[in-house]
Amino acid sequence: MDALLESKEIRYCECCGMLLEYSIMSKTNEGEIDSRYCQWCFDNGSFVYQDFEQMLSFLISNMPREGMDEEESRKYYSDYLRNLPYWRNK
Repeated sequence: MDALLESKEIRYCECCGMLLEYSIMSKTNEGEIDSRYCQWCFDNGSFVYQDFEQMLSFLISNMPREGMDEEESRKYYSDYLRNLPYWRNK
């Protein structure tokens, strides 16, 4: 409900950690807003990233951490992702 009302609550994608705004929230295959994920991680009821290494590689390649080399970025994102609800039990 708060997604529809564009609540001021700060939300993050539970899969990639991206800051979520209403305009990029995912939709279920029924077309309903799912405020837990961004449209790039959960598309029409299906998860795009089901493999941890696939998500990790995407983040390292497309969102490099300033001042970090690839190994440092890998450690940072690996630790970060493992704390997100989607990856916690995988």
